[in-house]
Amino acid sequence: MAFKRVVVLGGGPIGLFCAIEAAEQFNSMFSKVTLVEMRQGYSRMNVPTLDQPIRDHLGKLGIKTAALGKADASPLAQVETALQQKARGVGVRMREGFVATDIAGGDRRKDGRFKDVAITIAGWDHVNRTTTKKREVLNADLLVLAVGASGIESDLFKRTLGFEHKALKAESFALYGVYDKSSTIGIRLDAKLQKAVEELGKTTTITTDDTQYLLVTLKNVSPSDFARLKASSAELRRCMTAVGSGYNNDIMGHLNANAKAVGAFEVKIKRAGHSISPNFPAILVGDAAVSPHPSTGSGIGTGFHGFEAFQDLLRALKATNRSSDEAVDALCAFEDSYEIYIAAKAIEGTIVTLHHLIGLVAGYERACDRDFAATKGIDAKMLIRYNAMGAGLLRMEMESQMNRAQLFGRLLRDDVVRIDAAAQRTPRGMSDLSRELAGRDGNATGSLQSNDSIDRLWGDIGNTYQQMNDMLRKYAPLEGALRTIEADMRLKGVKVG
Repeated sequence: MAFKRVVVLGGGPIGLFCAIEAAEQFNSMFSKVTLVEMRQGYSRMNVPTLDQPIRDHLGKLGIKTAALGKADASPLAQVETALQQKARGVGVRMREGFVATDIAGGDRRKDGRFKDVAITIAGWDHVNRTTTKKREVLNADLLVLAVGASGIESDLFKRTLGFEHKALKAESFALYGVYDKSSTIGIRLDAKLQKAVEELGKTTTITTDDTQYLLVTLKNVSPSDFARLKASSAELRRCMTAVGSGYNNDIMGHLNANAKAVGAFEVKIKRAGHSISPNFPAILVGDAAVSPHPSTGSGIGTGFHGFEAFQDLLRALKATNRSSDEAVDALCAFEDSYEIYIAAKAIEGTIVTLHHLIGLVAGYERACDRDFAATKGIDAKMLIRYNAMGAGLLRMEMESQMNRAQLFGRLLRDDVVRIDAAAQRTPRGMSDLSRELAGRDGNATGSLQSNDSIDRLWGDIGNTYQQMNDMLRKYAPLEGALRTIEADMRLKGVKVG
């Protein structure tokens, strides 16, 4: 039996692209494509930046105008709504207001892999944030998970399907303002506020069912500062007010007038260890496969790379039996191709994070220089210089890691171009990665060692990140130690300075 039944979990743009493609490629009366989405409507009002291949595909589907409007740019909700209507038009069965609650394998191959999968879905109560008694079982020859970066954290996908993720153990510390949807600025910031925010740092927008967020990454927020800001909404609001005043722009004036609340969270980079399940006919696409760094934009671009690999997978599966070795070969080929894009996006986020962390250590060094100049006691000066030397060595280690990340990035960018060309797609590379390599001291030299890997690089970054945290936590006690040393010397009658 060939692949006839496809279930897509997640009704964002990438999930909708995949469902439409499956319905169009398997356009037999015996085929069945089902899309499961928790939401019962689309409301995200942020306007995504769409690469040309995405725009071209919307045109191929005949919905470019409906999705993007006359201005050729529209809120994500409009794009998703147009894709949803297209999906219904090509026969995709929509199960809106449902979530997956259980997954079980069906028939097995001789090597132990399941030939099909049964997915139990339950109705979702948005008010009480819980499942209802409504249940349905969907059978699939292929399961596509387009559930996003947070959705893939479900134990169901980890435990049953075996999708484990690797995370970069280093964070970019972020602050965000939360806006009512009725806000006069909402996601569509006025020109003055947009310019002020751009001066602060890179930004992105995030939307949930009842709130809209403006994410602002501040480069000089230490771990201890972040913990304090996260614990206190009032402290965070004061910080944002001070930052806004520093740029002579009334950012907090808008926030105070329109914000429902403010809060803070950490930005982490993670990627899937595998984009195919080890035992089930199941794959990952979009943010479920790799989480983008907010300052490099949304995941729709990388997700579309996954969709293109999915197109190749469907073409291969159309001519195979779900029990055949060729079917497994096609899944492995999908993973080999998509892994390049996943790794490229992960390296992109790594470069941004390293740039941020190097800036924190450099700031620490500058603080040591200021304290050294202001301190009179020789013992105190020696202590400061010792800490500054340690920070300098740590910064040099991070810069070496940046060099490795950039070398990985160049190799991956070349691989992306090669894969696109082999698939007869216009070679375009990873535009975000290209920008990061060009814009963040992209002067990587030398070559990678034969035993180097992204996992090894991430492990090294994690170690230096811990050292940086230890160093920053010691700075406040260091200041106290300096005062104690000088006071003790004065008490003993030793001349200070």
